[in-house]
Amino acid sequence: MRAGVPHLYVGVVEHLGVVGPLVLPGASACGGCLALSRTDEDAAWPRLLAQLAEDGPGRPRTPACDSALATAVAGLAALHVQLYLDGARPPSVDGWCEISAADGFARRLRLPGHPDCGCLWQPAAQR
Repeated sequence: MRAGVPHLYVGVVEHLGVVGPLVLPGASACGGCLALSRTDEDAAWPRLLAQLAEDGPGRPRTPACDSALATAVAGLAALHVQLYLDGARPPSVDGWCEISAADGFARRLRLPGHPDCGCLWQPAAQR
């Protein structure tokens, strides 16, 4: 964020592939906004997230990943990067896209900037 480098979150957790948010520093919502929004909705979210990251106490989690899902997620991520590089606004900006291996559905979820995050705050000179 501090370097101003756009970056894209991509991952697979069990049957769900996620692409986004594509973060445009200072211009779009970020991973911090997502964490804060989820915590606003459910105060237990940080504990749940920690549990998702581990198989057991102190052991890193080995995520299950179907090869078709991994390929779909990689392709969607590459498409979003290409759209951005071509000057378009991919759907992963201010949101994220999910692909479910359980039912084959793809959907986009909106991610507004969180007021407590600070990623969209303007420097004092620009206010």
